[in-house]
Amino acid sequence: MSKSQLYKLTSCGRMPFHKSGNTLLFIPEELDKWCEDKIQTVSHEENELQLLIKSPLNKWKKKV
Repeated sequence: MSKSQLYKLTSCGRMPFHKSGNTLLFIPEELDKWCEDKIQTVSHEENELQLLIKSPLNKWKKKV
């Protein structure tokens, strides 16, 4: 992850961090939990997408 992307995530509160003066501090356990949550979210979204694609009610499926 680039330094600028890291700053963007912290500035909008999407990533856990603590501030001491002008220094950003990261607690490894908080970052581990945040990463695990992100992985689970992506996995859940992929599963929902697969269910939608396989659904018999899928109106976007082309008939051959």
